[in-house]
Amino acid sequence: MTQTPQNDPSGVATWTLRTRKEDSAFLYTVLEATEGIASFTTLPHAPGEADRTVELLIPVSRLPEAEQLVCSLGAVIVEARKDL
Repeated sequence: MTQTPQNDPSGVATWTLRTRKEDSAFLYTVLEATEGIASFTTLPHAPGEADRTVELLIPVSRLPEAEQLVCSLGAVIVEARKDL
């Protein structure tokens, strides 16, 4: 996951998740169902690449919920990174 410090004036944290291509639709469905926790986009990838990189933009006030959600998706997430 990539995380912006909580004192960031934008009030938004950025996390980056990697998931297997076959799990990406499930991840997108879960993110859409948790309305307001994060907006997300799939970053560009090479044709035939096995993984997808998803960038989450999370309101700082929703970070605890986002952390819980990502932890609960452990088997779906290949890599999670927080940028400080």
